[in-house]
Amino acid sequence: MIADVPAIKYFGNSAPELAQKYFDQQPDVAGKIDICVIKINLSESLQAAKCLEKFKPKSVLIIAGEFETRRALKDYSHYLPQYEWSVTPAEPNPQYPIRWWRNKDQARIVYLEWTQLLWWEIFGR
Repeated sequence: MIADVPAIKYFGNSAPELAQKYFDQQPDVAGKIDICVIKINLSESLQAAKCLEKFKPKSVLIIAGEFETRRALKDYSHYLPQYEWSVTPAEPNPQYPIRWWRNKDQARIVYLEWTQLLWWEIFGR
């Protein structure tokens, strides 16, 4: 399994280090996850291609945020057609359904994802 983690810092700790610590603490996946560090200002799919090269998979499952699946699938399948792509959303907590239109952060994510999808559909081909 590959986890692509942005090269940013949270409270003085790098996100890849925090992700590695988290995965190391999970008994089911400890030692089975390779961290792929990505830069936010570059194409995520092209950066992920470098991480995928060493494993040479035939198919890849993308687990993305609830509002990012369509854009992620289009982006990855367009730029990396040599792989068979599938996508699934990371499931939110079912006890607390997200009403994105009432949550400022979620509304921003929905807006940005739709903007990126439309930009890709209009200019990205």
